[in-house]
Amino acid sequence: MAIISKKIFEQTCAGAGVGDVIGLSDYRSSHRALDVLTPTASLFLVTVRPPERLWLVAELTGLKKTATAWEGRTNTTPVRDVTDLVGELRLASGKGISARPGRLGMSLQTPRELTAADASLLRGSGEAPAPSAPRKPAAPKVAAPKKPPPPKKPAPAPGPAAPGTPPSGARPAPAAAGGPDRAELAAVLEGRMEVAISAVRDLGARATAETVELMLELGWVDLAKWRSTEATAFWVHSYLILMCLGQQRHIEALRRVPAHARYSVAHQQVLDGRLLTAHVIEQRGVMRHRGPAPQSSLPRARARLAAYLAERIGDRGWGQVDELLALVEKPRFALESFEGLAVYAALLLHASDEQLHSLGLLAARDPLLALVLRTRGLASREADRQADELLAQIYADPASDELRAVYADRLLELGDPRGELIQLQLGGQDPAIDDKTAVSWSGAIKGVLRWRAPFVAERPLYRPRYRRGFLSGCQVDALDGKLRDAPEWSTIEILDCEGPLARLADHDLRSLIALGALDGAGLAQLVDGAPELARRLVAVGLADELDEAALARLSTLPGLRLLVLGTRFGVEALARHPLADRLELLGVPPSARVPARLGGRIEVVRLGYGQGRGHCLPLYDRIILAAVG
Repeated sequence: MAIISKKIFEQTCAGAGVGDVIGLSDYRSSHRALDVLTPTASLFLVTVRPPERLWLVAELTGLKKTATAWEGRTNTTPVRDVTDLVGELRLASGKGISARPGRLGMSLQTPRELTAADASLLRGSGEAPAPSAPRKPAAPKVAAPKKPPPPKKPAPAPGPAAPGTPPSGARPAPAAAGGPDRAELAAVLEGRMEVAISAVRDLGARATAETVELMLELGWVDLAKWRSTEATAFWVHSYLILMCLGQQRHIEALRRVPAHARYSVAHQQVLDGRLLTAHVIEQRGVMRHRGPAPQSSLPRARARLAAYLAERIGDRGWGQVDELLALVEKPRFALESFEGLAVYAALLLHASDEQLHSLGLLAARDPLLALVLRTRGLASREADRQADELLAQIYADPASDELRAVYADRLLELGDPRGELIQLQLGGQDPAIDDKTAVSWSGAIKGVLRWRAPFVAERPLYRPRYRRGFLSGCQVDALDGKLRDAPEWSTIEILDCEGPLARLADHDLRSLIALGALDGAGLAQLVDGAPELARRLVAVGLADELDEAALARLSTLPGLRLLVLGTRFGVEALARHPLADRLELLGVPPSARVPARLGGRIEVVRLGYGQGRGHCLPLYDRIILAAVG
């Protein structure tokens, strides 16, 4: 069973009602959940109609998958109101359909596999309550044609423009109340590179003309400041902010090239980006009309494409926007690069609102494009309040898989790849996530995550872990209260804290089951300062020696079953202590000597180099298995 969205139904089936036969023969979707279909299977297409009625629209048979759709025989099934069957459908998962009032459509965004009994009910051959008062079959109505949009006023002739004039057809971006101040922008440059990249992405939604002044004053675009190729993402985002909000008085500052000690590819890219940014700001004030598109196609080589766009970007007769849009829509197109910057500059100046609006879903996964759309007054992912409300509900109730499934459906509808991750993990799969993506999805707490290992071999041990689509395991610098209000803490299950736990009780750690890397003071703060949290823990990791005081405090934790030791000292004392009778697993350094009487009762895991500092994250899978089965 798959859903037809309200918008698509009203476009393709305008005027159709209960009893009408809609001659559909295909369903345009490449969703992986449909891959179970075979030529002998049936695809039931449904839609949700106001106020909240579920209609069976069509049944497709003889299915065959193409590049963009599932094709079958023309539908002969009349439209039926099957709202009363929702509670009867069990689905192959056995969980049925459950949705809160007003959210039936969202709960069905993902295709669902039906049982034979479900199919019988939908065909009307099974036992089920009679549908509620369907109206008399009627011939399909013809929708009234929409009125064409009023013609736009002719653009004024080219001439001198006021500083900061936005491109033709664009509305200036509204000034964001409470934009970033000097202290915040300065702090970005002082943080680690991954923190700076994350922060500049967030600035796009709040940047103002004053932000641009401060960026230039603080040297955000100095060649000597960003030396590594790792800074590419940072300056691409910075330059796009300048392109969108910079004014004529900034051009000279951007074209004034500071000296640097030696040539490097990274420096040359930063220099090219400065000059391109100045060129875009200059041309933004004189763009007034577009001419016919040239007949020649865009260069295929990406380096040549960037050079071509940089040369033609101010040409008012350039009009190859459609080719550029097709390039951006390709899933493998790299956006955080010099050619990506040139492409977005061309879109900023030459694309119409209608052309940019077609990229609304791509903005969900790319903040650069979202910023372009924002400067043109168009909707973006940031404005999707419904998704934000769902996210807030998940953080308030992290145990609910239903909320996560609905949120995943919404993200997929927006084109956000994180929706697929949530779906796969809810389905029991564990797809690989690269480190930077994992950090970027961690929300407000990404600035305190420790995810860069000092040695290559240790990197998997520091990587943030995701379960059921949300951050579940990580290491942080400290729980000092600076980010205590961040909602992302509520989904974390396994946490290694490298610093003090002075404000441990102030954080919403309602899902936490393991806390590691504790010294003696940290263990005391846990047991004495956060007793409710301490009672929930099933695993604890100690970086200090396991002495009598530590054994006494650990004995007060009723759920403790797994213990990770950072030193070899204290294993003998544990073997003689009653706590050993409750433990199921013990993690120890490679050099620890484990008494035979202890090893015979408890499973002992010897942690490798870099894992033996009392961290629980190396045993992430074992701890999750012990806690939730």
